[in-house]
Amino acid sequence: MLCICIYIFCLPIISKLLEIVFPGLTYCPFLAMTGKPCPLCGGTRFIEGIPKHLNDISYFINVFGLFLIIIIGEFIYRIINVLKKEYTEKYIKKDIVIHIILISLFFLYELIYVLLILRE
Repeated sequence: MLCICIYIFCLPIISKLLEIVFPGLTYCPFLAMTGKPCPLCGGTRFIEGIPKHLNDISYFINVFGLFLIIIIGEFIYRIINVLKKEYTEKYIKKDIVIHIILISLFFLYELIYVLLILRE
């Protein structure tokens, strides 16, 4: 999870380098087939726009902003628990349940988005 979060934050920086090294890596088959952006296409633009919109709280009121806030909250929560050394079985079970819920919500969002796009 940590590696995915780091990759997401670094994607705007490294995406141009990845495009040069691996030209087909950033190819979006959903965009090519439907002509419409996929659910994750907005994520890169959102992360690239964060420095420009730090003073505009309304910029963060969307799905990607919500996930960004959750990820930052999770980092803070984990740092606090590491400092307190509170890694018990109860903590691990709660952590697994929270991640299952968050991943399920994200996939539900993507499914609804794809179904709405394909319906148009």
